[in-house]
Amino acid sequence: MDTPFRVGDVVLERESTRRMKVVSLDKADGSVRCSWVRGPAKLSKSFAVSELQMCIPKARSTS
Repeated sequence: MDTPFRVGDVVLERESTRRMKVVSLDKADGSVRCSWVRGPAKLSKSFAVSELQMCIPKARSTS
């Protein structure tokens, strides 16, 4: 399954304002594993592609 995201992208969960970083893509079932920091804890969870939306990307360096 092809996803609009790639590892390293910053995404938002549609149900909240939580910003997360994509850490892996599971092509078998189409899920996206994301991680985020809350206080001293680093959390991660798998999401369906439909549960996420892309943040406005910053300009990437071409050098």
